[in-house]
Amino acid sequence: MTLATDATKWILTFFLFILYYEYMKAYLNAAEVAKLLSVDRATVTRWIKRGVIKDAIRPGGTQNWRIPLSSYQELSKQYESR
Repeated sequence: MTLATDATKWILTFFLFILYYEYMKAYLNAAEVAKLLSVDRATVTRWIKRGVIKDAIRPGGTQNWRIPLSSYQELSKQYESR
């Protein structure tokens, strides 16, 4: 390995890392939100169905909710102010 290929691999790895956290982790699942807020997962599901958590989606044919980070941040601000 040369220094150039090592640097190229490092840059590629770093770029993939940034892409993962910018795009793939732009959503949390219901279990992750529940754990962060110390509530049951069923509570998070109820909040989604009642519209308390906005913009949650269920990707094609799955049972898992995807909650945008922005929706979680908004909810956590409301939840902590209680």
